[in-house]
Amino acid sequence: MKKILSAFLLGATIFTVGCEKEKVFYETQSATSKVGLGFGTPNTDPIVLTVDATTSTLEVPINAYVNGGGSATATVAVDESLVAAYNDANGTEFEVMPSDIYTIPASIAVSGGEGLANATIDIQKLLTYGTQFAIACKITGASGGTSYVIPGNSEIVIVIKVKNAWEGDYSAKGYFFHPSSPRAIARDKFLGTIDPNTTEMELGDLGGSGYYFHFDVEGASVVNWQPVGAAPAVPASGFMTLDNPAGIGTYPGPGGYTSDIYNNTYDEAGGIFWLHYGYGVGSSGQNGYTRQTYEKLTIQ
Repeated sequence: MKKILSAFLLGATIFTVGCEKEKVFYETQSATSKVGLGFGTPNTDPIVLTVDATTSTLEVPINAYVNGGGSATATVAVDESLVAAYNDANGTEFEVMPSDIYTIPASIAVSGGEGLANATIDIQKLLTYGTQFAIACKITGASGGTSYVIPGNSEIVIVIKVKNAWEGDYSAKGYFFHPSSPRAIARDKFLGTIDPNTTEMELGDLGGSGYYFHFDVEGASVVNWQPVGAAPAVPASGFMTLDNPAGIGTYPGPGGYTSDIYNNTYDEAGGIFWLHYGYGVGSSGQNGYTRQTYEKLTIQ
């Protein structure tokens, strides 16, 4: 079944705030003698939505209003330059959403003071490009009861952030066994969404050197190691099931770091990963992994 999610279901805060913004819109504009048409929110206020990565299609309601009531039609067009302006004003780096991902209504009919039309966003297609994008549109014209577009309420930016069930900030504790530089791991890590089933994380404490990997969660098991960046290609890196098969002199180091505990599993109830992985440049499997990490990640 195709899963379609309306932004109405994504969080009441958006629409609670929206009602207050609508009030501001009317208070600001109703005192004027000229009937105006606008989105009902200031140009500087975006719609920011966090979407589950399993969603197929997202429908985002776009409202238009005529101050003082009445009817009109708003002509709407995409304006990618507004995303750049939003980034500059807010210190963000959202990329413009590719045009094959969304449909924006060409017009919004307003009757009795307000109107609604949906923008549609293909979330699964969006995930083939990334997880965070923005699109912006503006009212370019008005017809009917008014020909006046209110400048301060004529633009809107929609920010979409897609996340799977495992994305978040984690406290990582463990040990990085290394021939010349063995060390404890105690740091915060962010696990990011790649797609509904795949997540990216830093390898050991080497993110600053470009070492990352992707993994999937199947039930309670963490599987499908995929090296990223500077991490050695499979089979020279991967998940481990043996303790110190390469005979590293610094093993076992401090603590009880064994594969029966750090067994590449996920505890959904506690939001905890128990991981054991390693790498060895040029090796054909874990028997040659001279660097290995035992790591417990707990959701914050």
